[in-house]
Amino acid sequence: MTDQEILDLISRYVERRLSLVDFQSEFAAKYLQIRQSRDRAGRASELCDLAIGPLAELSRGHRSESSLRHELENAVRPFRKLV
Repeated sequence: MTDQEILDLISRYVERRLSLVDFQSEFAAKYLQIRQSRDRAGRASELCDLAIGPLAELSRGHRSESSLRHELENAVRPFRKLV
Protein backbone atom coordinates (compact mmCIF):
# COMPACT_ATOMS: atom_id res chain seq x y z
CA MET A 1 0.00 0.00 0.00
CA THR A 2 1.47 3.31 -1.02
CA ASP A 3 0.84 6.82 0.17
CA GLN A 4 -0.13 7.68 -3.42
CA GLU A 5 -3.03 5.19 -3.28
CA ILE A 6 -4.40 6.77 -0.11
CA LEU A 7 -3.84 10.26 -1.47
CA ASP A 8 -5.66 9.35 -4.70
CA LEU A 9 -8.57 7.84 -2.78
CA ILE A 10 -8.99 10.91 -0.58
CA SER A 11 -8.58 13.22 -3.57
CA ARG A 12 -11.28 11.40 -5.54
CA TYR A 13 -13.67 11.82 -2.62
CA VAL A 14 -12.79 15.49 -2.05
CA GLU A 15 -13.25 16.18 -5.77
CA ARG A 16 -16.68 14.46 -5.64
CA ARG A 17 -15.64 11.67 -8.00
CA LEU A 18 -16.43 9.12 -5.30
CA SER A 19 -19.52 8.89 -3.09
CA LEU A 20 -19.24 8.92 0.68
CA VAL A 21 -20.34 5.28 0.91
CA ASP A 22 -17.76 4.17 -1.65
CA PHE A 23 -15.06 6.27 0.01
CA GLN A 24 -15.81 4.80 3.43
CA SER A 25 -15.74 1.27 2.05
CA GLU A 26 -12.48 1.69 0.14
CA PHE A 27 -10.85 3.65 2.95
CA ALA A 28 -11.79 1.04 5.54
CA ALA A 29 -10.14 -1.70 3.48
CA LYS A 30 -6.98 0.32 2.90
CA TYR A 31 -6.86 1.47 6.53
CA LEU A 32 -7.03 -2.12 7.75
CA GLN A 33 -4.35 -3.17 5.29
CA ILE A 34 -2.03 -0.40 6.50
CA ARG A 35 -2.68 -1.16 10.18
CA GLN A 36 -1.74 -4.79 9.56
CA SER A 37 1.38 -3.84 7.63
CA ARG A 38 4.87 -3.95 9.08
CA ASP A 39 5.61 -0.48 7.71
CA ARG A 40 3.18 1.52 9.81
CA ALA A 41 5.47 4.54 10.09
CA GLY A 42 5.17 5.59 6.44
CA ARG A 43 3.27 8.43 4.84
CA ALA A 44 0.34 6.15 3.94
CA SER A 45 -0.16 5.49 7.64
CA GLU A 46 0.10 9.20 8.40
CA LEU A 47 -2.54 10.00 5.77
CA CYS A 48 -4.85 7.39 7.26
CA ASP A 49 -4.34 8.85 10.72
CA LEU A 50 -5.31 12.29 9.42
CA ALA A 51 -8.50 10.94 7.84
CA ILE A 52 -9.76 8.54 10.50
CA GLY A 53 -10.63 11.20 13.09
CA PRO A 54 -12.84 13.32 10.82
CA LEU A 55 -14.50 10.15 9.48
CA ALA A 56 -15.29 9.03 13.01
CA GLU A 57 -16.71 12.48 13.81
CA LEU A 58 -18.94 12.24 10.74
CA SER A 59 -20.22 8.81 11.73
CA ARG A 60 -21.06 10.11 15.23
CA GLY A 61 -22.93 13.09 13.79
CA HIS A 62 -20.37 15.64 15.01
CA ARG A 63 -19.36 16.70 11.51
CA SER A 64 -21.20 17.31 8.22
CA GLU A 65 -20.12 15.74 4.95
CA SER A 66 -19.06 19.13 3.58
CA SER A 67 -16.99 19.66 6.72
CA LEU A 68 -15.41 16.23 6.18
CA ARG A 69 -14.45 17.13 2.61
CA HIS A 70 -12.97 20.42 3.78
CA GLU A 71 -10.99 18.74 6.57
CA LEU A 72 -9.66 16.03 4.26
CA GLU A 73 -8.73 18.57 1.61
CA ASN A 74 -6.68 20.50 4.17
CA ALA A 75 -5.13 17.31 5.54
CA VAL A 76 -3.83 16.09 2.17
CA ARG A 77 -2.60 19.45 0.88
CA PRO A 78 0.95 19.07 2.28
CA PHE A 79 1.22 15.54 0.86
CA ARG A 80 0.30 16.64 -2.65
CA LYS A 81 3.38 18.87 -2.68
CA LEU A 82 5.59 15.93 -1.72
CA VAL A 83 4.36 13.56 -4.42
